[in-house]
Amino acid sequence: MIEFATYLFPGKFEKYINIDTDISGQPRQVITLAGVVDPVPMSKISIEPRKTKLGTIQMNTQQIVPLTISNTGTASLNITKIYSKKSSALYYDAEEKGEIQIAAGKSRRIEIVIKPPKKGRFIEVIQVKCNARNAGTKGLYQILATATVE
Repeated sequence: MIEFATYLFPGKFEKYINIDTDISGQPRQVITLAGVVDPVPMSKISIEPRKTKLGTIQMNTQQIVPLTISNTGTASLNITKIYSKKSSALYYDAEEKGEIQIAAGKSRRIEIVIKPPKKGRFIEVIQVKCNARNAGTKGLYQILATATVE
């Protein structure tokens, strides 16, 4: 049996197998394998808006931020956590509420609640932990929220 690990490399391929023997005068035999590898079904995330300007927020208030999460991939998108990169803010946790699942080609609107911790310029990098192929090596897709807190 001959196997090639080409599932991560979709598209056309051509492989050559050289067969040599100890038989005197026997020429090298070359076998050519050619084909097409179909892409592995995977989810692909996009979130609108990617950058949210919340304007001016009063201290000790919370801001509801609506997000539309889309799966433009070919497999189910599973989101397990939404949290702050900079602080301990946790906006969604699958351990408490179950995974957010979005079928291929579908979108879902969610809301997160942001409560800035102090006055001044507020910049929040929100990380979405998921199984999307475009979510980076750690499975994190990032969006940004900014505001001025008075």
